[in-house]
Amino acid sequence: METSSFWFLAIILLLVIIALAFLFLVYCGILHKINIRTGTPPIGNVEIAYLVGKGPYKNCCKLFNEVTRLAPQQRQIGVYYDDPEKVPEEKLRYIVGAILAEGDGKVDETLRSDLKRNGFAFASFPSPTRAVTTNFPCNSVVSIYIAVWRVYPLLDAYISSHQLCAHPWIEIYDGTTIHYMAPLSKQDEFIVAEVKTKSDGGKDTKTLEKIGK
Repeated sequence: METSSFWFLAIILLLVIIALAFLFLVYCGILHKINIRTGTPPIGNVEIAYLVGKGPYKNCCKLFNEVTRLAPQQRQIGVYYDDPEKVPEEKLRYIVGAILAEGDGKVDETLRSDLKRNGFAFASFPSPTRAVTTNFPCNSVVSIYIAVWRVYPLLDAYISSHQLCAHPWIEIYDGTTIHYMAPLSKQDEFIVAEVKTKSDGGKDTKTLEKIGK
C-alpha cells in the first residue's frame, strides 16, 4: 500500500513539474504568434555606443552582459552583418551596444564618457524608409534562445519568398520585447567602420553578405 502511494505521489509530482515547465515555456514565448511584415521600422534615427564582436553569434551574450553592466537603463541593440549559412562561423561580424538617444533626444554625456573609457565606439544610425520587422516577447533569458530558434527561420523564409534584399539583421531589446528589423533602404549606413575589410588604398575589398538576396 505504501509503495502504491509513493508511486502515485511521484507521478503527480512529475505531472506538476511538466505542467509548470510548459507554462514557463509559454511565458517565454514558445507559442507566441510571429507576425512578419514589411513596413515602418520599430525605431527612428539613433545614437549608439557599441562593442565589436567576431566569431559565433552565440558569443554575443558576453558583450550584451557588458552593456547591461555599464548602461543598465538603456535599450540594447545588436547588429549582425553576415549570413551564418554563407560565412564561416569564425568570420561572422557583429556589434552589440546601447541606444543612447533616439530622434531629437539628448545623449547623457556622463554615460558617453563612461562608455568611452570602457572601450566603446559610437555611431549614428538612420531610420530606414521600410524594413522587414517582427517582434518577440523577452520575459527571460530562455525567451532569447526560443526566439533564435523560432524567429530567424521565418524571417529568412519571408525574405526569400518575397525576393527582398534586406540586411543587416538588427535586434532591439526594450526590456520586455525583442524587436527585429532588416532594413530595405540605407543599408550601408548601418555598417560601422570596424567591420569593413579595407585594402591599403582604403577601398572595400569585401562586401557584406546580403541576407535574402
